[in-house]
Amino acid sequence: MCAHRGSTVEHRGCGSTRLLSCRFHGWSYNLDGSLRAASAARLFSTETPAGGLRRLRCEERHGIVWVTADAGADPLTVREWLGAELDDLLAGLGLHAMVRHGAEDQGNINAGAVDSLQIGANESFILEHLAALDRLLAG
Repeated sequence: MCAHRGSTVEHRGCGSTRLLSCRFHGWSYNLDGSLRAASAARLFSTETPAGGLRRLRCEERHGIVWVTADAGADPLTVREWLGAELDDLLAGLGLHAMVRHGAEDQGNINAGAVDSLQIGANESFILEHLAALDRLLAG
């Protein structure tokens, strides 16, 4: 999120780039998150903006990138946060080996491929349904 107004800085699900930029006011950031340029900075502040992108802790586990948006949160690993039982369940599902396919253009399997999936649910909803899946798999 842009340090200026909180707008999304990167919209692509994958790829490569030399810099990150916000579409809202055109602020751009180096790949290390430091502010590269602030367009019309004099309109936003009496001082040159110095803030960059906020660092967030993240970890890839089970083929999922887990992000902690609260910089003040305890630095837990995903396994510690999930608990050993749920972490082991996810490991057993082999999510890291699964491939999600999708296309808007049926003539080209890669056109409009979905690179991410957002679920409008809180963690208790997800944990309850994973526990139900565990009971189902246990027989």
